[in-house]
Amino acid sequence: MSDVFAIASILVVEDEPFIAQDIADFLEEAGYQVQEICYDAAAAGKSLEIAKPDLCILDVNLGKGPDGITLAQKINQNWQLPFIFLTSYTDDTTLERAKATMPYGYISKPINFDSLKSTIKIALHNFRNQSEPKALIIENINGALMSGLTAREFELLKDIYEGKTNKQLTALHYISLSTVKTHVQRIYEKFDCHSRSELIAQIRKILSS
Repeated sequence: MSDVFAIASILVVEDEPFIAQDIADFLEEAGYQVQEICYDAAAAGKSLEIAKPDLCILDVNLGKGPDGITLAQKINQNWQLPFIFLTSYTDDTTLERAKATMPYGYISKPINFDSLKSTIKIALHNFRNQSEPKALIIENINGALMSGLTAREFELLKDIYEGKTNKQLTALHYISLSTVKTHVQRIYEKFDCHSRSELIAQIRKILSS
């Protein structure tokens, strides 16, 4: 297949049902799979816990509850997925908040679907290139740490780097959630960091050196 992203899955998070359905219809016509339509951040979080899409399309204003920018922060911390913002807001405050999350696109409403299609293609391409550095090698990682990772910690680290959640780690490694949390905390301590986003940033720095 010529386009590796022809069947990429996309999560749509938009609080206006008609707009959300228009986006979903467009995506399906363009050859993408719509993982789900979610109308708020809470539903999106539950969907992401179940399955990881290749891309998220996030409306900034999601009505009551956390907005799309807050959801994007959670995506960065827990899943490390690319996302595109859709919004009617172009004020400086909103733009600065959005920029801080490092989105792969920012499209103003009303939506120009040609622009959305191009943005999706570029976002998927850029994320793929950025997320495929040289393979994680324990010698490279431990050479940059004061206290090296154990074999178990390294296996968990590889899955964390690929975006696996703690719950997914329990199933993959046949260990309890509390044991996973203990291992993850030790990994954080060895990297001198406090979150997954900080951990990913440090791994990328090691891999690029």
